Amino acid sequence: MLGRVRKVTDLNPDVRIFQNPWSSTVSNGALLQIMVTAATNAGETLKSWIERGDVTKDPCSYACVLLDPTRPRWQQTIQERVMAIVLYGPDAAQYIPNGAAKADADDRHGQRNGDLVAFANYRLGNEDFAWGHSVEDGGGSGLSADQDRIMAKAIRGETFQRVHDLRELWLHEQRQVGSQGWYNQANQPGADYLDVTKLVPLTQYSLTS
Repeated sequence: MLGRVRKVTDLNPDVRIFQNPWSSTVSNGALLQIMVTAATNAGETLKSWIERGDVTKDPCSYACVLLDPTRPRWQQTIQERVMAIVLYGPDAAQYIPNGAAKADADDRHGQRNGDLVAFANYRLGNEDFAWGHSVEDGGGSGLSADQDRIMAKAIRGETFQRVHDLRELWLHEQRQVGSQGWYNQANQPGADYLDVTKLVPLTQYSLTS
């Protein structure tokens, strides 16, 4: 019916966290709450699009994939790098591969997936996704290319800003009682950095008094 406003009643986000790269300073519960809030806020934008008729799919579904922004060097596969997935709508799961592929292409090449498709598709392999935009550390799918990007950017932006603010507060509190140089309760370097002190030089020269 022309001019009919679609009412949205069932677009509550399904937030799934697979790893917490800040667990020494941000608890799993705090991270979940941060992401639920970010996803809920982004969901309000999605609902407004639907009610205005800017989303034509009925039912509407959307999936957002966020990667671990700390990106440990040992993590090679996309499965290892996925930090969280946010789903809206009954068919959202089918869009997870699309969002993951966008995020992966962006992460590998340091360039937005849409730009790769438009200007440098020779950098995308046989199994890469040939549609839509990504954001830094993330990708989404299920809507239009621009809407996919806006939703992913909103979820990513609020999540990471709230994590940043929480860690800033943690660091401030730690420095009220001592000299805090590392992002952990023990205030000690990670094992990888300690292992650098064990390297054996190929050759060496030093001045001694």
